[in-house]
Amino acid sequence: MRNWTADDLDTIGATAEVDVAPLRPDGSLRPSTPIWIVRVGDDLYVRSYRGRRGSWFRHALQRHEGRIRIGALQRDVIFEEPDDADDRAIDEAYRTKYGRSGGGYVDAMVSPNARAATLRLVPRLTHERRTAVADNNEPSGAERMFGDFAPALVRFTDDVLFGQVWKRAELSPKERSLVTVASLTTSGNTEQLVYHLALAKRNGATEEELIEAITHLAFYAGWPKAMSAMAVAKQVFHGNQD
Repeated sequence: MRNWTADDLDTIGATAEVDVAPLRPDGSLRPSTPIWIVRVGDDLYVRSYRGRRGSWFRHALQRHEGRIRIGALQRDVIFEEPDDADDRAIDEAYRTKYGRSGGGYVDAMVSPNARAATLRLVPRLTHERRTAVADNNEPSGAERMFGDFAPALVRFTDDVLFGQVWKRAELSPKERSLVTVASLTTSGNTEQLVYHLALAKRNGATEEELIEAITHLAFYAGWPKAMSAMAVAKQVFHGNQD
């Protein structure tokens, strides 16, 4: 199982069509295309009716990332070209699920042309956590802080907050960092600013922009909160230097 929840597998696997929207190179979403989808075991697969020359398929290969939607259900996904896929099982899944849709359409979806354009959908947060574990055995910050003490909070922090919310394409990472720094300053949660000011710099915000944001907040969040946040910023940016 590739870490789809049981509910997602049941819902997505049973739907007739899923709207697939690949990401553009700049991270924005392309318009969605309705695509047939099949479930084989605990995996979800889509194929291009037009083979590898299909426009949505070519777009999916640009970043191998995108979003699927079924009504109100949306999931960010990775488009994997599987080396270990059971083509016969996928063919049979298409015949079983869509056999009443007309032989011509189903025949096209189980043709060699469509088989060569098979993609496995993997939840993006699962793919990224798997890649991170493969590349770096260090635990996440939440794991270091709480480990087995609060495993649910660790999972929600890593998988939902940073795995899903921070990865949404509607705001850039820099914009999300600026919003987060502003929120933490306004609420007076300066202990979290140590991490988020450093993250903001990694996401493209400059020290000057962050200092200006905190200065601006002095007039909206309150002078004491801005002073406390600025003290943290000075420590993060310049350490113990006076």
